[in-house]
Amino acid sequence: CVRFQDLDDMNLPNGLITRSDITHLDATQIDLFDYFVAALAKNGIYSNIELHYHATYSTEHGLPFKPAHSGARVIQWFEPSVIAAEKAYAKSLLTHFNPYTQFSYYEDPAVALIEIVNEDSLTMNAYDPVTTLPKKISQDYIGVLKAQWNVYLTKEYKTNAALLAAWGTTDN
Repeated sequence: CVRFQDLDDMNLPNGLITRSDITHLDATQIDLFDYFVAALAKNGIYSNIELHYHATYSTEHGLPFKPAHSGARVIQWFEPSVIAAEKAYAKSLLTHFNPYTQFSYYEDPAVALIEIVNEDSLTMNAYDPVTTLPKKISQDYIGVLKAQWNVYLTKEYKTNAALLAAWGTTDN
């Protein structure tokens, strides 16, 4: 099995997308990828396609704030414009018809695995393991995340008493 990583992260000619628009596949690059995946399949080798590794986003992609360095690995979990871009990219790639295999990637029997996100989680990249303080995320996005967290808490626990019963108290 061959694992394809960085497809959304590499500038051309290495990745499948351009920096200007993550939601569209580059025609030349996807043709090369199609041919290679088909050649692997023809030789009995499966493919593992990783959708999101470390794409770079900016305010040009509709973000309200510029993310900190490597911040996309964190904001991908909660920033609506990044989530929408990732969904569009995934749909574009997975529904793309490979003319060499005669399958779309989502239905290709030689595609053994589709990884949604590379070895990642919100807490894995967002916080320093020693201090538990945010590290790769700007204060603007910490505010976005806190606001979303508070909306969740309000929906989940209708009153402050219910919240305190479930979570206890903190100094924050």
